[in-house]
Formats: sequence, C-alpha cells, structure tokens
Amino acid sequence: MKRLLAIILCVCLLCGCSAGSGDPYVPTGDGLTPDKDYTGPQITPTKPGQKMTLSLPYYKEKTLNPYQSGDFTNRTLFSLLYQGLFVTDRNYEVEPQLCKSYTVSKDMKRYTFYLEAATFSDGSPVTAVDAVASLQAARENVFYQGRFQHIVDITLSQDGGVTVTTDTPYENLPILLDIPIVPASQVAADRPLGSGPYYLYTATGGESLRKRLNWWCSAELPIGADTISLFPAQSTTHIRDQFEFQDLSMALTDPGSDRYADYRCDFELWKCESGIFLYLGCNKNSPVFSNADLRQSLVRSVNRDKIVSEIYQ
Repeated sequence: MKRLLAIILCVCLLCGCSAGSGDPYVPTGDGLTPDKDYTGPQITPTKPGQKMTLSLPYYKEKTLNPYQSGDFTNRTLFSLLYQGLFVTDRNYEVEPQLCKSYTVSKDMKRYTFYLEAATFSDGSPVTAVDAVASLQAARENVFYQGRFQHIVDITLSQDGGVTVTTDTPYENLPILLDIPIVPASQVAADRPLGSGPYYLYTATGGESLRKRLNWWCSAELPIGADTISLFPAQSTTHIRDQFEFQDLSMALTDPGSDRYADYRCDFELWKCESGIFLYLGCNKNSPVFSNADLRQSLVRSVNRDKIVSEIYQ
C-alpha cells in the first residue's frame, strides 16, 4: 500500500469584507494567483523539466452543472472550469475575479457590478446577460439558495452592468457572489462552458480537463498540468482503492459524513476557526508536487476556498 499523506482542507464559507468603504476594488482578474506576501515554498513540478501530471475522480453519469450538482466529488472540478464575480483568497478576503469594478448605493441596498473582458472556453465573451442568467439559475438551486435570502432583484443596469438589489443594507454582499458564471443559453446544460483556466474535453477514450490556450486571465496558476485526467468513479470505495493502489492523485472525504470513503492513514489535525472541515489526501507517489510544495497549498485552484495545508512527516 502506498504511504498516504493527509492534510486538512478548511472551506471558508463566510468571511467579512467592508465593500462600501475606502477605495473601490482595482480590477485584477487574478483571483487564483498565489498571494504576493507568501514567502513559503512555491508549487513546482516534482523534478526540473518534468511535466506536471494530475488525475482527479468524478462521477461521469452525474451532472457538471454548477447550479444542479450537489455532488461533493464533481464540485471539486468546478473552480478549474468556472469563475464567479468574486473569489475568496487564503486570508479570507474577497478578490474580484470576473468583476472588474462595482458601485454601491448610499443605503447599501443596491450593487452594480461591471465585468472584465473575459471569455468562455469557446472564445465567446462573458456578458452581463450571462451573469444575470447564472445568478438567477443559482437562486433556484438548493445549493446556493441560502445566499439569496435578502436579494430581491437581479437585473441588467442601463449602463451594461449587473444590478443586485437587497431588502436590507448589505456591506458584505461580494462574499456571496463566488457563484460560477456560464453562458445564459447553457444555465440548464449538463456540461456548460466556463471561463476558468481549463475546459472539459471529450474524446473516444473518455473525458479530461485541458488547459486553455486562450484563457483571458493572465494569472499564474499553481496547477501546471496541460491535461488533467478524469477518473470515472463508480463508488466512494472505488475512489479510495484507486487512490491507495493506483494512480489517482487526489481524493477528498468528509469525516463527518458516512457518504464518503473511510480513509485510515497517518494524519495531523489542525484547529481552524471555521464551521466545516474536510480531509484532503495526496498520494505521495504521484508526481504532482514535492513535499515542500504541499506545505503551501495543495491544488489551490481545484478548490478556491481557504486551504490549511501541512503534510504529515
């Protein structure tokens, strides 16, 4: 059996950001870029000149639609495929992603967001119409429904923006808007296009994720694989066995639920002020990252949320 390394993945769902005060956000489009103040080990291929390889599990028969999918395993792929108006960084702070800038009314009940010159993987532009349709689709889905409790309207503004109106002053609205944006015509599609750094590629041998050559964003990604193999899982036990005995690079499980695989391996438990804790294991024999690289953050772009990463020595 391969020796397993395990780290704690801490998912940040609620953070604060004073959006109505101080200087407005400066458009960056680099929500996936490693933090500038980080001085620890950098993520690089295991050996100089070696191409990074990565394989991830997914359930082929289940949807990859971000508004319809509630599957934990499939949702791991979403931050590689899709982008939202905002993203949360490692410091629990909100950064603009598809949002170039925004304005807030004095009563903090009306936000108008303006988009970057972003494109979907087929080269078509991401428009305010797409953003409105996507947010409205997410509003009807149980996975995102709670975020819209105080949102009463989502419309196109006269100057080409997306206006979100709330029934109460809401200074932290951007934290709720890391919701994936897809083309308006594909909000109900099983595999909609996204504006992320990878796109879903289908061939005779199966599906995989391929890096976009025409990605609109200039961010330097911690993931360098040109192609990410997708392993069609049959069950949680199947994922566990492929991770332990085969070439599957990563597996995730929720220790608080009986729906996910039961992993028995060495690990360290780190306390973090968050309501949800998830285990993320990395196969030591997979040539994805060196041990030092794991200390920074394992596949940050696979999950945009906060990652506390420390390997077991």
